[in-house]
Amino acid sequence: KGKRRGSSGGAPKAKNAALVDKEKEIQAQEKAEQEEATRKALEAQLDAMAQVEDFRKGIQSRVETRATCTAEIVKVSRAEHTAKKRKLKSDLKRAMAFTKKIKAGVLERDVTSLCRDVESLNLFMY
Repeated sequence: KGKRRGSSGGAPKAKNAALVDKEKEIQAQEKAEQEEATRKALEAQLDAMAQVEDFRKGIQSRVETRATCTAEIVKVSRAEHTAKKRKLKSDLKRAMAFTKKIKAGVLERDVTSLCRDVESLNLFMY
């Protein structure tokens, strides 16, 4: 009797090929998930480093501010202000206008004029 010929001889190869394709797909998916996890971990690390840098800059600015506000510097600044006190304008109309500007809110464009007013007006009653 002869060998059997039929469609059953090729079926295992097709099943094996399908399994191999499925395994490759699973491996590719796992690799993509690992890459995504690695990317997220790196992003989190960069964010943490940025936060640490911001914190460090904040501390540095506070240290610099403290250095500019030492007792000697404040004493000199107060002495200068007291010396200029006699030259300040006691114009009530300008002082009231200044206080209204402050109460209305300070805009960025108004800062220079307000600083100039603070330096020139006698605001001790406020």
